[in-house]
Amino acid sequence: MAAKKEKVKKTRKKRRGLKAFLSILIILGAAGTAFWFGWIQIQLGEGEYGVIYTKNGGYDSEPVKNGEFVWRWEGLIPTFMELHIFSLETRSVELSGSGSLPSGDFYAAILGDSVDFDWSIDSRLTYRMSPEALPVLLQEGRLGTELESFYTEYEALTAQRM
Repeated sequence: MAAKKEKVKKTRKKRRGLKAFLSILIILGAAGTAFWFGWIQIQLGEGEYGVIYTKNGGYDSEPVKNGEFVWRWEGLIPTFMELHIFSLETRSVELSGSGSLPSGDFYAAILGDSVDFDWSIDSRLTYRMSPEALPVLLQEGRLGTELESFYTEYEALTAQRM
């Protein structure tokens, strides 16, 4: 009978160690999973920026940049947080304009047809949106989930002002 009690004690000791190991393994697995789903920066590619929108806080005032560590607890709850990802590239547009100087026709009539008061300008505008402007534009509703329509509108407005 004593030998049987010793055998039971040894197996209980082995099981305690196994239970502690499994408990630690489960805790580490849960912590790793929470870390992975809350890690925002992992979802961004090279040259991409993100703006976080949460249901309780709205848009964040700072964009998420690739290469900076950002962890948010809102990422753990499905559909509670959205990450709007934007790829900001340098763009260029050709602008041209022409016309005649004010009162140019009057002075041409006086000086003769050899004098020309017309003007023409051709330029190339190269620009890139600032990442810090993304949250502001999203909050104001001036920027959708796609940048192309914003760029087209900006280029048309710039050409009109030219």
